[in-house]
Amino acid sequence: MAQAILIGAFYVAMMVVNVVFVGLVAANRVKPNRLVGIRIPAAFRSAEAWTSVQKAAVPFRLTASAVYAAGLVVLISGVDVSRFGLLVVVVCVDLALYVVGHVVGNRRAKSL
Repeated sequence: MAQAILIGAFYVAMMVVNVVFVGLVAANRVKPNRLVGIRIPAAFRSAEAWTSVQKAAVPFRLTASAVYAAGLVVLISGVDVSRFGLLVVVVCVDLALYVVGHVVGNRRAKSL
C-alpha cells in the first residue's frame, strides 16, 4: 500500500510540474534562464528563440501530464498490474515526450 501511495504521489507531482510549466509559458513568465524551461543552446540565441522553444514544448508537456494521469487512474483502479512496471512505462513515455519536445523546440529555434 505504501508503495502505491508513493508512486501515486510521484504521478501527481509530475502532473503539477508539467501543468505549472505550461501555465508559466502561456503567461509568458518563463524568461531565459538556466533553471526552468527547455535549456538548449538554440534557445539562448534570442528572446524570440527562447519563447519559441518553450511554446514548442507545451503540447508534449500536456501529453506527459495526461500520461501521468492515466498511470494514476490505472494505479487507483485496482487493475492487477505491476506497479513498478507501470511506473517504468509511464516514466519512459514521459522521457520520450521530453526528448521530442526538445527536438521540436530546437528545430523551431533554428528556423528563426
